[in-house]
Amino acid sequence: MSGPADRWKAAGLGWRQLAVVMEGTAQIGCLTLVIILAALGLGLWLDRQFGTRPWLTLTFVLGSIPVSTAALVWAALTTARRAQLPTREKPSGTTDSTDSPDSSGGPESV
Repeated sequence: MSGPADRWKAAGLGWRQLAVVMEGTAQIGCLTLVIILAALGLGLWLDRQFGTRPWLTLTFVLGSIPVSTAALVWAALTTARRAQLPTREKPSGTTDSTDSPDSSGGPESV
């Protein structure tokens, strides 16, 4: 029977990528919780200040849904970028200092 580590190895991924994905997952969960609790706390406080209970609380909690969704997408994309294996090839159309004798832009290249 193969475990999760065997499946990661079969996919060509190492422990570094697993750690990055787990860190990203924890970050997404914490971001969502913090955003919703902040919206709830701010809404309750403002409702007490203005006597509008429960309208501002509902507004802030419902408004936290798109904010937490955007934070989730941002964190997931950031995690996916960090978890990718580094490639050894250069992107097309780019040059390297080894491509030309002097690419520093100094007086010798004039």
